Amino acid sequence: MMYLFRRYDDAEEALASLLKSKDDAPYLLAPEKISMYLYLGLMAIHQARTRKSLPGGKADYYRAIATHAFGEMTTMATIGCNWNFANKVHLMTAELAYCDSDHATASRSYDLAINSAETHGFVHEQALAAERAGLFYAQTSAWALAVPYFEKALAVWNRWGARAKVEDLTTLLQEMSTGGKNSSSSLSQTQPPVGGGLSISPFGSITAGNMKI
Repeated sequence: MMYLFRRYDDAEEALASLLKSKDDAPYLLAPEKISMYLYLGLMAIHQARTRKSLPGGKADYYRAIATHAFGEMTTMATIGCNWNFANKVHLMTAELAYCDSDHATASRSYDLAINSAETHGFVHEQALAAERAGLFYAQTSAWALAVPYFEKALAVWNRWGARAKVEDLTTLLQEMSTGGKNSSSSLSQTQPPVGGGLSISPFGSITAGNMKI
């Protein structure tokens, strides 16, 4: 949940809990093991990426955790049903590529993650992949590229019935438009073009002022 709601300040606590779960991995049921390695890897990747330039940021430590989690996920994909793991592997690949500044691979892998999750009915993971793609583009490229991914994320979170996530992402996007206090912790200085602020419908349509963007 900490990762889903971008509570990165709680990352140490979350990773400690997940690492403890990793020790119990042989005894976990398959769905629990899959979820544990997915979110352990994604949280560690984020920490590795954002701490690379920080003295004492332990980026190598987090990258090692991420690499281990990714290896476990790809192994499970090899010996299990590929369709059950493909979207997760693609999302982790995208986030690792983003961490390594390989934006072409990241862009391609986000799309693969979204499409695979949609094809195989992983609704919440489709929404997560779309949201992470939107954040990637907002942080590294152009707002115009981020918008359709944020729209998809909002629509799919809403379809899944995740009202808390719809409200969370809506709040983040509104803060982006105004430079709110929480926007800088999740995004770079890239800001959307606005004319009177963002308006976001319950179905994921984003407008700036009176113009759809």
